[in-house]
Amino acid sequence: MRMQLKLTSKERLVLYGLARYPGLSDIDLASNIGVDRSTIFKSKRKFRDWKLIKLLNVPSGDSVGAEILTSVFVKYSPTAPFEVRKGLPSYQNWVSYPNCVSHIATDTDSVSTFYSRSLTDFRVNFDPIIDEYYRNGFVEDIQYFHYPFQVSSYSADAALAVDSLFGLTRSDLSEEIIPPKAL
Repeated sequence: MRMQLKLTSKERLVLYGLARYPGLSDIDLASNIGVDRSTIFKSKRKFRDWKLIKLLNVPSGDSVGAEILTSVFVKYSPTAPFEVRKGLPSYQNWVSYPNCVSHIATDTDSVSTFYSRSLTDFRVNFDPIIDEYYRNGFVEDIQYFHYPFQVSSYSADAALAVDSLFGLTRSDLSEEIIPPKAL
């Protein structure tokens, strides 16, 4: 099933272009996807107003000295909906933790991504936050997945999703996955 956003075909191209070429100027982006610069400007303003996009500059973890990317999946107790959790200092500590790259939560689950210099660094900083969640009876289950940058491959290209969701069938999609560093 396709996402039902009321976007024109040009707006869909702009959304794709923003995901595929995130660092380009409006002029270069317009040239790459075949629309006018004014279309880029108007679309970006509309997308921001609709909260369809947000500026997110996330450096690659290994370039900033991190050695591990950790994903944390939490299943919450039915008695701990998001409205209850978000009022606690531990929630604020979690989402404002400097190594937290992303966090999304519902009443029942959350997924977070962290950069860390080491597994010890992650545990020393994150354990006190999750300990408070356990003390409050919020956590039913938690799973940690640690990916050392040195031996992991990764890809972060939202353009693939935009292309698929809107059926754009663009020919300029990147097929490259960033390989692990040589040991």
